Amino acid sequence: MTKRSKAAHRRLASWILADLTRLAAVQRAGGKKLDVASWLIVGGNILSSAPVGAGEGGRSAPERFGLDYGSLLIFAQRCGLESTAADIQRQVAATMKWRAAESARIGRAHHAPMAPDTIGRLLGVTEDDRRAARAWRIGTIGGSKEARAEAAKERDRARKAQKRREAGMSKQAHSLSRIAPWKALGMSKATWYRRGKPGETTLSETTLSVHNKCGETTLSVHNIEDTANASARSALEADCSISDAEGDISAGDSLPAPAADAAELAERLRRMRAEPAPPRPPLPPGGLAARALATIRKPQQGAGALGRARPGVGKVAAE
Repeated sequence: MTKRSKAAHRRLASWILADLTRLAAVQRAGGKKLDVASWLIVGGNILSSAPVGAGEGGRSAPERFGLDYGSLLIFAQRCGLESTAADIQRQVAATMKWRAAESARIGRAHHAPMAPDTIGRLLGVTEDDRRAARAWRIGTIGGSKEARAEAAKERDRARKAQKRREAGMSKQAHSLSRIAPWKALGMSKATWYRRGKPGETTLSETTLSVHNKCGETTLSVHNIEDTANASARSALEADCSISDAEGDISAGDSLPAPAADAAELAERLRRMRAEPAPPRPPLPPGGLAARALATIRKPQQGAGALGRARPGVGKVAAE
């Protein structure tokens, strides 16, 4: 086993041991009596999965990793187990005998830790215990690897949603990828975009923020086609003009009348969207290729001094 592989085994063992310590505290706080035999079996297995190397110190010291009487005693004390010296010695001997048999069976050193679901079944871990202790490397009674993976995805989604809310971002449930309007129309996403987003949210469903000359918001209109004209007129002052809206109005456009009602605003925006693009100017005869070729100097032919001017070079012959 290489040094990197040993470090990986120790790192995994340290994570599982930390989960076990928190889980024991949660179960004791819940009034559950810890089964000493089961906890010693799990602790001995995890400790024996972390190989001890010469000269290791700190978090990789032998009293932390590797299975012997001292390391299992420290584990029992941290978890609050009411174990005796005989219990610890008996478990150390049983675990070392099992490790030796597994190593002989596979033909190399055996350092695989106990499976998460096996740990959860032996210790009687429920989903509430697992969440309270944040013991993500330990399974539950009747759990599976697929269920743990799905729970991890759900936690990740909840964490990202919380970060978006703290940043003031909108919910992803309102995004096009979640709404998927193309499915309701029975077409693919690419076809929906290619056809100009048919059935997309119309102007009447858009929120418009009307600003006065000072930039202060004076009206926020929802469903502007159904908004009463009187409320729009009362919100807009006579000396202010609409300068910006969260629609397709450019910064340089202005509405004709300061007191224009919401229906007129909607109709103006609809006409702006419906106006066709201006036609492109026609290309000259021959197209762009002819103009590009006309500017290319013809190579000099025959003998002649370099740089000598020749009649007709660089000029386009009349067709």
